[in-house]
Amino acid sequence: RAMAIAKAKAEIEAYEMEIAPREAEEDRKQKERIAAGEAALKEYNDSLPSRLAKWEETSVKSTQWFVLDPDELKATNGSKLEKRTGGVVFASGKNERTIYTVNAHTTWSGITGVRLEALADEKLPKKGPGRADNDGNFVLTEFSLKAMATGEGKGRKTTKVAFAEAKADFSQQNFEVKKAIDGKVDNSGWASSPKIGVDRTAIFIPKEPFGAEGGSRLTFKLNQNYDSKKHSIGKFRLLVTTDEKVEIGHPSDIGVILALAGDKRSDEQVKRITDYFKSVDKNLATKKKELAEAKKPRPVDPKLKGFKDGLANAEQPLTIDPKLAELRRAAELSTSQQETVRLTAAQDITWALINSPAFLFNR
Repeated sequence: RAMAIAKAKAEIEAYEMEIAPREAEEDRKQKERIAAGEAALKEYNDSLPSRLAKWEETSVKSTQWFVLDPDELKATNGSKLEKRTGGVVFASGKNERTIYTVNAHTTWSGITGVRLEALADEKLPKKGPGRADNDGNFVLTEFSLKAMATGEGKGRKTTKVAFAEAKADFSQQNFEVKKAIDGKVDNSGWASSPKIGVDRTAIFIPKEPFGAEGGSRLTFKLNQNYDSKKHSIGKFRLLVTTDEKVEIGHPSDIGVILALAGDKRSDEQVKRITDYFKSVDKNLATKKKELAEAKKPRPVDPKLKGFKDGLANAEQPLTIDPKLAELRRAAELSTSQQETVRLTAAQDITWALINSPAFLFNR
């Protein structure tokens, strides 16, 4: 065993000396890649203001969404729907299959799209945006809308809005967002697993623009009929647009900031739009990925690994033969008995007596 260990150590030492020049060259190249990646990130950050300004020039042309202000909220399962600032609705309490009814008045006419934002929150399971106990997911089985004209002379006519298309920033496999407008209240619909704990967005494009001149009352129904019963949305917001080109676009608060001149923005708004831009900029994502790849530990030389595995095996403690272990135990016991001969003799006599039939009978 000692010879095997010595041989393995000698092989490792010899091979490390052999590959040392190559390893030094690889170290140099890796350091250069890391330095180049860090320099690229520094250059990016130095040029961030101009990059952001250029992005804003094109972003202001994206779809503009307007937040609806709900004035009546209901849930068929008895859960509490709480209206918060910014048109946000938060669900709490009972968590079972349900239909959320959201009523909101709007003065917009010629509405070309509806946007549903399912919002993450620390108070939801796994940050939501759903209320499923295990992962914070949700399943929107059906999304529907009715619009009632409220202007003078409109006769309170109510129209069911038919949707031609639905898109989402992400849909769970087999739970595509289009299933939320298929007219079926079943066990399918729009869901978000495994990408949970972040905001999710869906847009619904009507077959024809809706919303009457003079105002309309919109009644949304969010049907959540999934079998597990607890897959309702925990926090959400509804928005509309009148733009001809309807795209998911940016979060509504980003749209608000984009509409403001730079000198009118608060420090918080500047930080928010800067962080958002960096989160969606593919150029930055590429640079970060390149740097992360450069910093990854290089794979160990397979031959060197083989030598080291051999050394590890040679250094493993030897297993003791069971018979040898038994003999050693017997020898140790014999030695201890020799040290107390009289006590051992008394124990032997006692053992013989208590196992004697005559002794047991007389007793």
